[in-house]
Amino acid sequence: MTAKQGNFASTNGSLQVSQKAQFPVAAMKEKLGSSEAWARRALEVLFDHQTADEQATGETVHHNKVGFSRFDAEILSSFARQVKDGRRLSERQMTIAHKRLPKYAGQLHRFAYGK
Repeated sequence: MTAKQGNFASTNGSLQVSQKAQFPVAAMKEKLGSSEAWARRALEVLFDHQTADEQATGETVHHNKVGFSRFDAEILSSFARQVKDGRRLSERQMTIAHKRLPKYAGQLHRFAYGK
């Protein structure tokens, strides 16, 4: 198991995804669209899967189907940096994150379970 697969748990225990009991993609979509803890962790995980140059610029330049889409890269990278710096997202930012993150459920599922 690599560092980038098999674990989608947050440090506060809000997200518990393990190899033993898979969390269905549909359920992940629901959580990404409603849970602050899931949204925060998803932002971190997706940002961590961006390439270094994509992280630095906040743009998607490699079309590798990993990390944020070109449409979402700038704003969600900004949110991810904010979360990684230990700051909270505003209510408006969280609304945007909840609207955009569910489409990444399949990718997050692959990161968590390696499939």
